[in-house]
Amino acid sequence: YSIDQKRYVKGVVAVMDKVKTIRIAGLIVAPDARYVLKDEKEIGLSCLEFDTLLYLIRNKNIVLSKEQIYEAVWKHETDDYINAVTCVIYKLRQKIEPDPSHPKYLQTVRSVGYRLSSL
Repeated sequence: YSIDQKRYVKGVVAVMDKVKTIRIAGLIVAPDARYVLKDEKEIGLSCLEFDTLLYLIRNKNIVLSKEQIYEAVWKHETDDYINAVTCVIYKLRQKIEPDPSHPKYLQTVRSVGYRLSSL
């Protein structure tokens, strides 16, 4: 880290200490501030990624279908919601999982959907 990066991280951590945060799956999530930290580093998430993660967090350990995720998160219609949800889940795994090819937290439940496990 450079000095500027350390100051930035300390600033983000200080802000997150003052807002309501959720700690799950090695992450610190501030829903109102729309911040996500992993290992004290901010993770850049798109609006859909953040909203999907938040929906999964609020339904922790519950298996959710792609349709449920789509209806809860997406603000616009798409012809291929299954692919849209799959793509966002893939991107989230790349950003939050220690080993995205072997997901520990954001699990697929075959033929049903996805579950966020806090382990």
